[in-house]
Amino acid sequence: MRFLDFNLTFDWQNDVSFIYLHLANTIELELPPQFEPAQTPPVIGYNYQIYILGHDKILAVNPEGKLIWQNSLEKKISGASITKNEQLLISAENELLAFDTKARQKIVFALSDDSISTSPILTAKGEILLASRKSLYCLTSK
Repeated sequence: MRFLDFNLTFDWQNDVSFIYLHLANTIELELPPQFEPAQTPPVIGYNYQIYILGHDKILAVNPEGKLIWQNSLEKKISGASITKNEQLLISAENELLAFDTKARQKIVFALSDDSISTSPILTAKGEILLASRKSLYCLTSK
């Protein structure tokens, strides 16, 4: 298992927002207008692609600090994780969404009368665990 050491700080100067990430090198990324970072660490994929979560937006950044893609959701993000095949899983209100490395989105799971309140947890068996205000869910593939 490989661990990455990084520091994440937010610095607002002259109404311009920057994120500083330290992996092997320090990465400086100017945040797009209207992007408010969530108080969560970035998600780092197995290919070292970095996903920075906002309250309702996602930024994908390569290891050199170049913005690859961004996506705005109409829902508040509550957490994220990454799968072995580089799918970014996002808990967003009542939906579990999956994004591939090209920002293509699909709905994996949806609740009709509840909200997901945790990041998706991946088990060694390939299950996805989610908690809502009312229940705990274990999603398995067919």
